[in-house]
Amino acid sequence: MNNLSTFIPRRSPLNPQVEAVRLILGVKLSETHTRCLELLIRRRMDFFKLPYDSYLQLLKVDPEEQNLLRRDLTVNMTFFFRHPEHFDFLDDTLPVLLEQKRRSEKVSIVSVGCSIGCEPFSIAMAVSLAGLAERVKITAFDIDLKSLERAKSGKPFADFRLSNKPTAKLWVNLALKQGYMYESDAYHNLEFFQVSDTIRQMVSFMPLDILQEPPPEPADFLFCSNVLMHLDNSRVLEVFPQLYASVVPGGYILISPDESSAVRAVIAIPSDPGLPESIIQKYN
Repeated sequence: MNNLSTFIPRRSPLNPQVEAVRLILGVKLSETHTRCLELLIRRRMDFFKLPYDSYLQLLKVDPEEQNLLRRDLTVNMTFFFRHPEHFDFLDDTLPVLLEQKRRSEKVSIVSVGCSIGCEPFSIAMAVSLAGLAERVKITAFDIDLKSLERAKSGKPFADFRLSNKPTAKLWVNLALKQGYMYESDAYHNLEFFQVSDTIRQMVSFMPLDILQEPPPEPADFLFCSNVLMHLDNSRVLEVFPQLYASVVPGGYILISPDESSAVRAVIAIPSDPGLPESIIQKYN
């Protein structure tokens, strides 16, 4: 039996109106998110000049309105080399996977919920540091068009986007040394850095709502960090099989270490003793 209580902590019942919207969106709500959703509902009702019941009917049939609410509820915090153990694993595993492919074949790496590009750009830097840039294809997806435009824009990033984990700093220092990222003087007296054109051009960005459809690209590595934690259990049970199906046999799904125990409890996949808990291999 799936331990659903690991994903949804017990708390007082939600306002029935907020709960009805939450069920349509398929998201989890913290105390802060509950209040935020209440305010968003009121704001959107005012925007459409609709009473609650009419707005709820609109929301049920309008995927764009659903996406707008989900986007505004999701905290857009993302960092370069956020989970360094994933990049260590990629560094160790990618050469082995390439040996199993024909010389003309590329390894497909997919980043779902890529936000403004920190994760896929980190992936591009990691494979470039390994000297394997020509053997991989990196595709990144997100529901938020504004985030995708930001990712493709070439604008500099504030230095707080660099993970401060000690092992992440090793990756950052290597990338800086190779010129894959460098200090930017775009904003005087503030700390910003730029991602090189070579790295940016390695990543293709595309819109995707994983609640509506799976990634179109078959993946050898599917990075899906800090995405499932925003969904309620029923949506995790809907979405994960689609993600799993989009991974080629022998490939891997990489989720956040912060969500791995809860996700595994819901989808009833035990840990692999040969892999970190946050990495799931597809065996068939």
